[in-house]
Amino acid sequence: FKGFFRCNCAKIMDMLQKGIIKEIRTYERTYLPTDNVLMMAVDLGMSTQYSIELATDIKRGLKGKAIKGYRPSIAPLGYKNSKYREKGRDEAILVDEERFPLVRKIFDLALTGQYSVLGLMNVTNNELGLRTKGYKVSRPDKKLSRSNMYRILTNTFYYGEFEFPEKSGNWYKGNHIPMITRD
Repeated sequence: FKGFFRCNCAKIMDMLQKGIIKEIRTYERTYLPTDNVLMMAVDLGMSTQYSIELATDIKRGLKGKAIKGYRPSIAPLGYKNSKYREKGRDEAILVDEERFPLVRKIFDLALTGQYSVLGLMNVTNNELGLRTKGYKVSRPDKKLSRSNMYRILTNTFYYGEFEFPEKSGNWYKGNHIPMITRD
């Protein structure tokens, strides 16, 4: 990443000096082809370092939340993130009173051994009426797809554990109410 940045900055500064790029505007300043390239390089280096330090701080904060048992991401179907929180307090993952019992019913039906994943999907969509959470106006609640069903059935969050970041091998015990047991 750092080599990529240096390479592209050098190209951009070269294109600015040659007049291929007419000007570069930032919040604080406008760079023109006649400007001192050294000052632009210093400014770019400072902004790059700031971004690197900010990313490190954010990763540290997210890991700290995970260690305390708070999954630092959007809660899966059947749960919801608390809307109100005080500064400095971790955001709790709460039970979604409407969807929690419906998702729990999916696990109960799966444990009978009488349903395939497609059968569970049909029962969920047509009989239970479970819908996904619509996060945006442009994406309202919708029926569960096959991938939604597989994601629910394989998500360790439902029995109280989560991996963060995903596929990192770092597992944490959640502070939320588990829907099922590990067994």
